[in-house]
Amino acid sequence: MRCNDGSRFSRLSPWPSLRPPPRPQRRLFAITNAHLVTPGPVGEVENGTVIVRDGRIAAAGAAIVVPSGMRIVDARGATVTPGFVAVNTALGLVEVNSVGGSVDNRTHNSGISASFDVQYGLNPDSTLIPIARLGGITHAVVMPDYDDSDQERELPFAGKAALITLGEGAAILHRSGVAMMLELGEDGAARIGGSRAAEFVQLRQIFDLARQPPRDEYPFELSQADVAALKPVLEGTMPLIVVVHRAADIRQVLRLARDYKLKIILSGAEEAWRVADEIAAAKSARAHQPDLEHPVELRHAWRVAPECVDPQGGGGRYRDWRERRRPPRTRDAL
Repeated sequence: MRCNDGSRFSRLSPWPSLRPPPRPQRRLFAITNAHLVTPGPVGEVENGTVIVRDGRIAAAGAAIVVPSGMRIVDARGATVTPGFVAVNTALGLVEVNSVGGSVDNRTHNSGISASFDVQYGLNPDSTLIPIARLGGITHAVVMPDYDDSDQERELPFAGKAALITLGEGAAILHRSGVAMMLELGEDGAARIGGSRAAEFVQLRQIFDLARQPPRDEYPFELSQADVAALKPVLEGTMPLIVVVHRAADIRQVLRLARDYKLKIILSGAEEAWRVADEIAAAKSARAHQPDLEHPVELRHAWRVAPECVDPQGGGGRYRDWRERRRPPRTRDAL
Protein backbone atom coordinates (compact mmCIF):
# COMPACT_ATOMS: atom_id res chain seq x y z
CA MET A 1 0.00 0.00 0.00
CA ARG A 2 1.18 3.56 -0.69
CA CYS A 3 0.70 6.71 1.32
CA ASN A 4 -0.12 10.00 -0.39
CA ASP A 5 3.43 11.20 0.28
CA GLY A 6 4.83 8.35 -1.84
CA SER A 7 6.15 6.25 1.04
CA ARG A 8 5.11 2.66 1.54
CA PHE A 9 2.80 1.41 4.27
CA SER A 10 4.19 -1.98 5.31
CA ARG A 11 1.83 -4.94 5.27
CA LEU A 12 2.53 -8.35 6.73
CA SER A 13 6.00 -9.27 5.56
CA PRO A 14 8.57 -11.57 7.16
CA TRP A 15 11.32 -9.96 9.22
CA PRO A 16 11.44 -6.24 8.41
CA SER A 17 8.11 -5.53 10.11
CA LEU A 18 8.65 -7.61 13.23
CA ARG A 19 9.15 -4.39 15.14
CA PRO A 20 6.47 -1.77 14.55
CA PRO A 21 7.59 1.71 13.45
CA PRO A 22 8.04 4.41 16.13
CA ARG A 23 4.76 6.02 17.02
CA PRO A 24 4.48 9.71 16.19
CA GLN A 25 3.47 12.13 18.89
CA ARG A 26 0.17 12.81 17.15
CA ARG A 27 -1.40 9.95 15.20
CA LEU A 28 -3.72 11.44 12.64
CA PHE A 29 -4.38 9.60 9.38
CA ALA A 30 -7.00 7.92 7.24
CA ILE A 31 -7.08 4.42 5.71
CA THR A 32 -9.04 4.44 2.47
CA ASN A 33 -10.15 1.85 -0.10
CA ALA A 34 -10.18 -0.82 2.62
CA HIS A 35 -12.27 -3.95 2.99
CA LEU A 36 -13.51 -3.39 6.55
CA VAL A 37 -14.48 -6.35 8.70
CA THR A 38 -15.67 -5.28 12.15
CA PRO A 39 -17.68 -6.86 14.99
CA GLY A 40 -19.61 -3.67 15.71
CA PRO A 41 -22.37 -1.73 13.98
CA VAL A 42 -20.08 -0.84 11.06
CA GLY A 43 -20.17 -4.49 10.05
CA GLU A 44 -18.47 -5.49 6.79
CA VAL A 45 -17.80 -2.80 4.20
CA GLU A 46 -16.31 -3.68 0.83
CA ASN A 47 -14.82 -0.25 0.18
CA GLY A 48 -14.54 1.69 3.41
CA THR A 49 -12.55 4.35 5.21
CA VAL A 50 -11.15 4.52 8.73
CA ILE A 51 -10.20 7.80 10.39
CA VAL A 52 -7.65 7.57 13.22
CA ARG A 53 -7.22 10.60 15.47
CA ASP A 54 -4.80 10.66 18.41
CA GLY A 55 -4.52 6.89 18.34
CA ARG A 56 -8.28 6.32 18.48
CA ILE A 57 -10.75 5.31 15.79
CA ALA A 58 -12.74 8.49 15.13
CA ALA A 59 -14.89 7.13 12.29
CA ALA A 60 -15.26 4.05 10.10
CA GLY A 61 -17.62 3.15 7.31
CA ALA A 62 -18.47 3.54 3.65
CA ALA A 63 -19.39 7.24 3.46
CA ILE A 64 -16.62 8.77 5.53
CA VAL A 65 -15.25 12.14 4.40
CA VAL A 66 -11.50 12.49 4.86
CA PRO A 67 -10.56 15.95 6.21
CA SER A 68 -8.33 17.96 3.90
CA GLY A 69 -4.64 17.72 4.61
CA MET A 70 -4.90 14.43 6.51
CA ARG A 71 -2.30 11.76 5.80
CA ILE A 72 -3.88 8.99 3.72
CA VAL A 73 -2.97 5.33 3.56
CA ASP A 74 -4.40 3.65 0.48
CA ALA A 75 -5.26 0.05 1.43
CA ARG A 76 -5.94 -0.86 -2.23
CA GLY A 77 -8.65 -3.31 -1.24
CA ALA A 78 -6.72 -4.98 1.57
CA THR A 79 -8.69 -6.20 4.58
CA VAL A 80 -8.64 -4.02 7.70
CA THR A 81 -9.92 -5.48 10.97
CA PRO A 82 -9.78 -4.69 14.67
CA GLY A 83 -6.85 -6.20 16.50
CA PHE A 84 -7.41 -9.82 17.52
CA VAL A 85 -7.37 -10.89 21.16
CA ALA A 86 -5.68 -14.25 21.71
CA VAL A 87 -7.11 -16.08 24.70
CA ASN A 88 -5.71 -18.96 26.71
CA THR A 89 -2.14 -18.31 25.64
CA ALA A 90 1.29 -18.46 27.26
CA LEU A 91 2.70 -15.46 25.35
CA GLY A 92 5.40 -13.81 27.40
CA LEU A 93 5.57 -16.76 29.79
CA VAL A 94 6.85 -19.66 27.70
CA GLU A 95 9.61 -19.42 25.13
CA VAL A 96 10.51 -23.08 24.51
CA ASN A 97 8.41 -25.79 26.14
CA SER A 98 11.29 -28.25 26.32
CA VAL A 99 13.56 -25.77 28.12
CA GLY A 100 12.49 -25.56 31.73
CA GLY A 101 14.23 -22.27 32.37
CA SER A 102 12.02 -20.52 29.83
CA VAL A 103 8.71 -21.86 31.18
CA ASP A 104 7.07 -19.54 33.73
CA ASN A 105 3.37 -20.31 33.41
CA ARG A 106 3.24 -22.95 36.15
CA THR A 107 4.78 -23.88 39.50
CA HIS A 108 5.41 -27.02 41.51
CA ASN A 109 5.50 -25.06 44.79
CA SER A 110 3.14 -26.86 47.16
CA GLY A 111 2.33 -23.57 48.91
CA ILE A 112 1.10 -21.70 45.84
CA SER A 113 -2.12 -22.43 44.01
CA ALA A 114 -4.78 -19.74 43.58
CA SER A 115 -2.22 -17.08 44.49
CA PHE A 116 0.04 -17.95 41.53
CA ASP A 117 0.10 -14.75 39.47
CA VAL A 118 1.44 -14.81 35.91
CA GLN A 119 2.07 -11.06 35.81
CA TYR A 120 5.36 -11.52 37.65
CA GLY A 121 6.74 -13.92 35.04
CA LEU A 122 6.04 -11.86 31.91
CA ASN A 123 8.92 -11.36 29.49
CA PRO A 124 8.32 -8.37 27.18
CA ASP A 125 11.35 -9.41 25.12
CA SER A 126 9.89 -12.78 24.16
CA THR A 127 10.58 -13.51 20.50
CA LEU A 128 7.05 -14.92 20.15
CA ILE A 129 5.35 -11.58 20.82
CA PRO A 130 6.34 -9.83 17.57
CA ILE A 131 5.52 -12.99 15.63
CA ALA A 132 2.01 -13.02 17.13
CA ARG A 133 1.74 -9.32 16.35
CA LEU A 134 2.41 -10.07 12.69
CA GLY A 135 -0.71 -12.24 12.72
CA GLY A 136 -2.85 -9.32 13.86
CA ILE A 137 -2.82 -10.13 17.59
CA THR A 138 -2.84 -6.91 19.61
CA HIS A 139 -3.82 -8.24 23.04
CA ALA A 140 -3.64 -11.63 24.75
CA VAL A 141 -5.10 -13.24 27.84
CA VAL A 142 -2.13 -15.03 29.39
CA MET A 143 -3.14 -18.10 31.37
CA PRO A 144 -1.43 -20.13 34.10
CA ASP A 145 -1.08 -23.87 33.73
CA TYR A 146 -0.54 -26.88 35.98
CA ASP A 147 2.71 -28.61 36.84
CA ASP A 148 1.78 -32.25 37.29
CA SER A 149 5.30 -33.50 37.92
CA ASP A 150 4.44 -34.02 41.60
CA GLN A 151 1.59 -36.53 41.68
CA GLU A 152 1.12 -36.01 45.43
CA ARG A 153 0.39 -32.29 45.06
CA GLU A 154 -3.36 -31.74 45.29
CA LEU A 155 -4.00 -28.12 44.41
CA PRO A 156 -7.08 -27.39 42.32
CA PHE A 157 -6.36 -23.86 41.09
CA ALA A 158 -3.75 -22.95 38.50
CA GLY A 159 -3.65 -19.27 39.46
CA LYS A 160 -4.52 -15.83 38.11
CA ALA A 161 -4.54 -14.82 34.45
CA ALA A 162 -3.46 -11.46 33.04
CA LEU A 163 -4.25 -9.35 29.99
CA ILE A 164 -1.24 -8.12 28.03
CA THR A 165 -0.78 -5.79 25.08
CA LEU A 166 1.54 -6.76 22.25
CA GLY A 167 2.71 -3.26 21.53
CA GLU A 168 6.39 -2.41 21.48
CA GLY A 169 8.09 -1.70 24.80
CA ALA A 170 8.55 -3.17 28.25
CA ALA A 171 5.11 -2.26 29.64
CA ILE A 172 3.13 -5.16 28.18
CA LEU A 173 0.92 -5.76 31.23
CA HIS A 174 -2.50 -4.27 30.50
CA ARG A 175 -4.36 -5.68 33.50
CA SER A 176 -3.46 -8.26 36.12
CA GLY A 177 -5.81 -10.68 37.84
CA VAL A 178 -8.42 -10.73 35.07
CA ALA A 179 -9.57 -14.24 36.02
CA MET A 180 -8.86 -17.29 38.18
CA MET A 181 -7.99 -20.52 36.36
CA LEU A 182 -9.43 -23.91 37.34
CA GLU A 183 -9.50 -27.22 35.48
CA LEU A 184 -12.19 -29.77 36.28
CA GLY A 185 -13.34 -32.99 34.68
CA GLU A 186 -10.99 -35.91 34.17
CA ASP A 187 -7.72 -34.00 34.47
CA GLY A 188 -8.98 -31.90 37.38
CA ALA A 189 -10.15 -34.97 39.24
CA ALA A 190 -6.70 -36.53 38.90
CA ARG A 191 -5.36 -33.63 40.99
CA ILE A 192 -8.05 -33.78 43.67
CA GLY A 193 -8.68 -37.21 45.11
CA GLY A 194 -8.82 -39.02 41.77
CA SER A 195 -12.59 -38.61 41.38
CA ARG A 196 -15.00 -36.03 40.02
CA ALA A 197 -17.07 -36.51 43.16
CA ALA A 198 -14.08 -35.66 45.31
CA GLU A 199 -13.11 -32.58 43.32
CA PHE A 200 -16.52 -30.90 43.64
CA VAL A 201 -16.78 -31.74 47.34
CA GLN A 202 -13.33 -30.28 47.98
CA LEU A 203 -14.07 -27.18 45.92
CA ARG A 204 -17.13 -26.45 48.02
CA GLN A 205 -15.10 -26.94 51.20
CA ILE A 206 -12.44 -24.53 49.92
CA PHE A 207 -15.00 -21.87 49.03
CA ASP A 208 -16.62 -22.24 52.45
CA LEU A 209 -13.23 -21.80 54.12
CA ALA A 210 -12.46 -18.72 52.03
CA ARG A 211 -15.69 -17.10 53.22
CA GLN A 212 -14.68 -17.46 56.86
CA PRO A 213 -12.36 -15.15 58.84
CA PRO A 214 -8.63 -15.76 58.19
CA ARG A 215 -6.88 -18.48 60.15
CA ASP A 216 -3.25 -19.46 60.67
CA GLU A 217 -3.45 -22.79 58.85
CA TYR A 218 -5.71 -24.27 56.19
CA PRO A 219 -6.32 -27.83 54.98
CA PHE A 220 -5.82 -29.06 51.41
CA GLU A 221 -2.33 -27.48 51.29
CA LEU A 222 -3.91 -24.05 50.95
CA SER A 223 -1.86 -21.05 52.03
CA GLN A 224 -3.17 -17.78 53.42
CA ALA A 225 -2.23 -16.17 50.10
CA ASP A 226 -4.32 -18.76 48.21
CA VAL A 227 -7.38 -18.08 50.33
CA ALA A 228 -6.93 -14.31 49.95
CA ALA A 229 -6.68 -14.74 46.17
CA LEU A 230 -10.07 -16.49 46.13
CA LYS A 231 -11.87 -13.59 47.85
CA PRO A 232 -12.47 -11.62 44.60
CA VAL A 233 -13.85 -14.79 42.98
CA LEU A 234 -16.39 -15.27 45.76
CA GLU A 235 -17.23 -11.56 45.72
CA GLY A 236 -18.00 -11.75 42.02
CA THR A 237 -15.35 -9.24 40.98
CA MET A 238 -13.05 -11.83 39.36
CA PRO A 239 -14.44 -14.44 36.92
CA LEU A 240 -13.52 -18.08 37.32
CA ILE A 241 -12.32 -19.71 34.10
CA VAL A 242 -13.27 -23.37 34.27
CA VAL A 243 -11.78 -25.83 31.80
CA VAL A 244 -14.45 -28.46 31.47
CA HIS A 245 -15.61 -30.77 28.69
CA ARG A 246 -18.52 -33.15 29.19
CA ALA A 247 -22.12 -32.10 29.77
CA ALA A 248 -22.40 -33.66 33.25
CA ASP A 249 -19.39 -31.68 34.46
CA ILE A 250 -20.75 -28.46 32.95
CA ARG A 251 -23.99 -28.96 34.89
CA GLN A 252 -22.01 -29.34 38.11
CA VAL A 253 -20.11 -26.14 37.34
CA LEU A 254 -23.38 -24.29 36.76
CA ARG A 255 -24.69 -25.51 40.13
CA LEU A 256 -21.46 -24.40 41.78
CA ALA A 257 -21.79 -20.96 40.19
CA ARG A 258 -25.40 -20.68 41.33
CA ASP A 259 -24.70 -21.76 44.93
CA TYR A 260 -21.70 -19.44 45.40
CA LYS A 261 -22.79 -16.64 43.03
CA LEU A 262 -19.70 -17.02 40.87
CA LYS A 263 -19.03 -15.51 37.45
CA ILE A 264 -18.03 -18.44 35.27
CA ILE A 265 -16.22 -18.62 31.93
CA LEU A 266 -16.42 -22.06 30.35
CA SER A 267 -13.33 -23.07 28.41
CA GLY A 268 -13.21 -26.13 26.19
CA ALA A 269 -16.84 -27.14 26.81
CA GLU A 270 -17.09 -29.49 23.82
CA GLU A 271 -20.47 -30.78 25.03
CA ALA A 272 -21.87 -27.35 25.86
CA TRP A 273 -24.34 -27.74 22.98
CA ARG A 274 -26.07 -30.43 25.01
CA VAL A 275 -26.77 -28.02 27.87
CA ALA A 276 -27.15 -24.83 25.83
CA ASP A 277 -30.46 -23.83 27.44
CA GLU A 278 -29.05 -24.31 30.94
CA ILE A 279 -26.02 -22.19 30.12
CA ALA A 280 -28.26 -19.48 28.69
CA ALA A 281 -30.42 -19.55 31.82
CA ALA A 282 -27.38 -19.24 34.11
CA LYS A 283 -26.71 -15.51 33.91
CA SER A 284 -23.38 -15.96 35.69
CA ALA A 285 -22.04 -18.45 33.13
CA ARG A 286 -21.11 -15.97 30.42
CA ALA A 287 -17.88 -14.67 28.97
CA HIS A 288 -16.98 -11.43 30.69
CA GLN A 289 -14.16 -9.93 28.63
CA PRO A 290 -12.18 -6.96 29.93
CA ASP A 291 -12.65 -3.66 28.13
CA LEU A 292 -9.86 -3.14 25.65
CA GLU A 293 -8.45 -0.01 24.09
CA HIS A 294 -6.19 -0.11 21.08
CA PRO A 295 -5.67 2.14 18.06
CA VAL A 296 -6.80 -0.46 15.53
CA GLU A 297 -10.03 -1.35 17.25
CA LEU A 298 -13.27 -0.16 15.69
CA ARG A 299 -15.31 1.27 18.58
CA HIS A 300 -15.97 -2.06 20.31
CA ALA A 301 -13.66 -4.51 22.01
CA TRP A 302 -12.98 -7.58 19.88
CA ARG A 303 -14.25 -10.60 21.75
CA VAL A 304 -12.86 -14.00 20.94
CA ALA A 305 -14.36 -17.37 21.79
CA PRO A 306 -11.46 -19.85 21.61
CA GLU A 307 -13.31 -23.16 21.46
CA CYS A 308 -17.01 -22.68 20.77
CA VAL A 309 -19.44 -25.39 19.86
CA ASP A 310 -22.16 -25.57 17.25
CA PRO A 311 -25.47 -24.71 18.98
CA GLN A 312 -27.30 -26.79 16.36
CA GLY A 313 -25.84 -29.97 17.81
CA GLY A 314 -22.37 -30.45 16.38
CA GLY A 315 -19.66 -31.14 18.92
CA GLY A 316 -16.66 -30.17 16.83
CA ARG A 317 -14.34 -27.37 17.88
CA TYR A 318 -13.78 -24.32 15.77
CA ARG A 319 -12.65 -20.76 16.31
CA ASP A 320 -15.09 -17.89 16.26
CA TRP A 321 -13.53 -14.44 15.84
CA ARG A 322 -16.79 -12.54 15.72
CA GLU A 323 -18.72 -10.84 18.49
CA ARG A 324 -22.26 -12.15 18.86
CA ARG A 325 -25.07 -9.70 19.59
CA ARG A 326 -27.85 -12.24 19.99
CA PRO A 327 -29.41 -13.60 23.21
CA PRO A 328 -26.75 -15.62 25.05
CA ARG A 329 -26.32 -19.24 24.08
CA THR A 330 -23.22 -21.40 23.96
CA ARG A 331 -21.37 -18.90 21.78
CA ASP A 332 -21.32 -16.51 24.75
CA ALA A 333 -19.28 -19.07 26.71
CA LEU A 334 -15.58 -19.54 26.23
